[in-house]
Formats: sequence, structure tokens, C-alpha cells
Amino acid sequence: IIDTQKYPKRSMEELKERYYGVCNRLTRLRNSSIEDTQLIPFDGPHETKRKIQLERLLNRTKDQVEEEEILISELKKIELRKKEREKKQQDLQKLISAAEQNADGRKSHKKMNPKKLKNQGGIATPKLPSESSMVFKTYDKSSGVTLRSSKTKFPLTLGQKKTKTIEQVLEELGIDIRPISTEQVCVQFNELR
Repeated sequence: IIDTQKYPKRSMEELKERYYGVCNRLTRLRNSSIEDTQLIPFDGPHETKRKIQLERLLNRTKDQVEEEEILISELKKIELRKKEREKKQQDLQKLISAAEQNADGRKSHKKMNPKKLKNQGGIATPKLPSESSMVFKTYDKSSGVTLRSSKTKFPLTLGQKKTKTIEQVLEELGIDIRPISTEQVCVQFNELR
């Protein structure tokens, strides 16, 4: 016979938490040089929540299970469409940058005088830009009002992933993502770019 007044009714999680707590204290008393990583952790409230969630998961109706499966399949379709769109966008950016390079190559080829090249004994070879395929704006000193902050924007061909990565690195280094656009900041930004 158990005295219920002396020993109140406890849940399994409360008993486990008490048991592991006592075991950890005894282990520390027996060996004072033991580290916390060698102790047995047990989180009673977390375990209670986990069991409640598991019960809810097991007690779902067939309609709820089917609805979840439909939602998961729709999510996969959406992710596939998103990847396809991103791939198409990257392909378009590559085509645009290639077209701009070809246009630049044609302009430089037209500027060369073939008669002068024949006299020199060389073959006419146009100079293509050897840098990356990204195109940066060049800012000429022209009339009109402009904001310096417009000079410190990344080109559209850079892509969202690279832009986010750059912003994350700047945050980790403690550098302001959008500093005040002084003339010195704009010059340094364009040199870095």
C-alpha cells in the first residue's frame, strides 16, 4: 500500500527529471573534475511538449493527413517553379552580359584600321574585356543632379545570393551596409567593386 499523501502523484517526465538530477548530483560529488558534457541532460517540460505533439500527430484524421500530403506536394511544385525561374533569370543575365561584351568587341574592332595592321605585319585581333562578365556603370561628370548613393549600388548582374552574402560578411565585420555616401566612400566602394 502506497501513502498518496506522503508521495504525491507525479508524471513520468517529473520522475525522470528528478532521477537524472539526482544521478548528476551524485556523479559530481563522486568526481569533482567531471565536465558538464559528461552528465546526462534531461529537459522535463520539453519532453512533455514533445509527447503532446506526438499524440496530436498520431490522432490526426485521414482528411488531415491527406490535406498535409497535398500541401507538401504543392510546396514541392512551388520550389521547383522557383528554381526554374532563378535558372532562367541567370541564363538571361549571362546572355545580356555576353551580348554587351560582343557589342563592346565589335566597337573596338571597328576602331582598328586594317591597313595599319597589315603594314605592321600583324593580324587584327579585337581586344575583349578580360574581366568578369559583370557590367558596372561608369559615372561621367555630366550636367544634372545626381545622388552619390546611386554610385554605391551593386550591379543587377551580381545576383541576390551574392548580394546577401556580401551584406552578411559586412555585418559580421561590423561595417555599415549602407554608409553615408561621401566622395571618399564612393571612390573606395568602386575600387572594391
